[in-house]
Amino acid sequence: MDIPATAPIAETAPRPATRTPTARLLFIDNIRWVMIMLVLSMHAAVTYSNHGSWYYNEHVPLSRPEDLGFLTYQFFLQSFFMGLLFFVAGYFVPGAYEKKGPRRFLKDRAFRLGWPSLLYVFVLQPLTGYYAAGQLGRR
Repeated sequence: MDIPATAPIAETAPRPATRTPTARLLFIDNIRWVMIMLVLSMHAAVTYSNHGSWYYNEHVPLSRPEDLGFLTYQFFLQSFFMGLLFFVAGYFVPGAYEKKGPRRFLKDRAFRLGWPSLLYVFVLQPLTGYYAAGQLGRR
């Protein structure tokens, strides 16, 4: 469909300022999911290496190279992954604090962090500990 050359160009009125969602920083999302996968692999390594504390440890004798491999992997991961996750989380705190203000910021944090923590401390951890203790007595 051709537009005739004599057709006037429609002028658009300036739009009122609306709040657009901030674009996600995909590299931060990628750092976070990679670190979370490393946390999962760390807990699996603790389960099978018996180096560290976890709800369940598989008691399998390891050869010296296997044991050294687990130790190296666990030491390497623990040297950076949790610190990096906390750094990334802390990087965004000032912006959220300024945007929401102190009262709303603390209320949101209490809801997003407090309730899951209370659920874990008073429900999930006792049930998991009870289950793990029962499993240990069966061996």
